[in-house]
Amino acid sequence: MAPAVTLGGRPIPRGPRVHTLQEGLAAVASGRGGMLLCAPTAEYHRRRDITFVPVVGVPDSMLGLVWRRADETARIRAFARAVEELCSAPG
Repeated sequence: MAPAVTLGGRPIPRGPRVHTLQEGLAAVASGRGGMLLCAPTAEYHRRRDITFVPVVGVPDSMLGLVWRRADETARIRAFARAVEELCSAPG
């Protein structure tokens, strides 16, 4: 989910294919790639062997709740409403 080119039009080469965030962070730590993360994710997964650098000029990222449609319950819907209310509250 990263841009294919820089803002100046230079191609951005693809790194190794990973399947989990932890695999990606391990690849970065070993010098085999880089990752784009939203600020809260980078902060939560802070590591001594990786430097997180803010990137300017890319659109803000958006997060969302997801769940399997077949497993939807009243409790999941209530949780989704609570998150929506919290996120849309002023301040």
